[in-house]
Formats: sequence, structure tokens, C-alpha cells
Amino acid sequence: MHDFAIDKVLKAAPTTGLVLCVGLGADLRSAVIRSVGDDTAVLVVANAESALRVLAHDPPPPPAAVSTRSLVEFGPLRLDESLREASWHARPIELSARQFDLLATLARAGDRVWSFAELTETVWQRPYVGDLDAVASAVKRLRRRLNLVTGELTVASVRGVGYRLALLPTPLHTATPRGATA
Repeated sequence: MHDFAIDKVLKAAPTTGLVLCVGLGADLRSAVIRSVGDDTAVLVVANAESALRVLAHDPPPPPAAVSTRSLVEFGPLRLDESLREASWHARPIELSARQFDLLATLARAGDRVWSFAELTETVWQRPYVGDLDAVASAVKRLRRRLNLVTGELTVASVRGVGYRLALLPTPLHTATPRGATA
């Protein structure tokens, strides 16, 4: 119901009765309206949250803001966080939700080294308690997945600290000089 309609009902309520119906079907709603007197206002709301807002005379919350697309790029790696899609040179990379979150975290900060604690708190959204296994296992699975797509992108270990995303140099193919045999 619009704010102006709620205001109208609430302004009329002190001089008349007010019946607040929560989540009634059409048949019951009609029966309630027929059974009350002409001096009673009937307000029908969809759920308890709406009823509480009416009783508190709070306006409904504003509609959720439309999120803008969040793109993260690291070399030829492209991550669309709003669509949760990853690609390497426009070639899709299939990732689990955890792999995507881990890769996006690492890619967002470029060459930054992330500690085990920072990754645990950012990706898993829980406090770090010294357990390296969860992070190490997730990194291992992400490395395997990336290796299926390219050998140029990896999650590099920084001994005793954590991990960073790294672009590896592309191996050069040496051409055999003319007239030489391989």
C-alpha cells in the first residue's frame, strides 16, 4: 500500500476503529470488510513486517539500489563480479563459488601478497584461527582449474606469508634456422 493511503487510514483511525489484517486471502478479507461498521477502517497488509511498519508508521524501505557491474581485470583475466563470470582472453573459466571469490580477491589487488589470515577473513568471512589447510586446499583447486585454461596465470606462494596472483611469462617458441635439422 502506498504511504498516502496508510496516512489516510491512520489519520482516520483515532475517530474510528481500525482493523489490521495480515496475510488474509481474498475471501476472508471480504468477510472482514463486510463485518465491520462503516466507521471502521480496514487495512490489509501482506505480511507481519508490513504490519509492524504500519503500526510504527514507518515508510517502506527504499528499493534496493541497482548494483553497477563490477569488473576486475588482471592482464587478460576478466572477472564480472555482478554476473560471477570469469574469462581468460574471453574464454570462459568454470569456477566454483569459493574459487571465484578467491580469484576475485587476489585479482582485485593485483600483485599484492595476501596472508592466510586476510584470505580467510575476506573469502571465507570468518576469523582466522591458524588453520592453513582450508586456504591451501582452495588455492590448490584454483591452480588446477586455472591450469586447464592457461599456463600463464597462477596463484604464487610466498613462503611463510600467503599467496598472490601472478602472470607467468609465455614461453618463446624458438624457430629452427633454415637449413638446420631438428
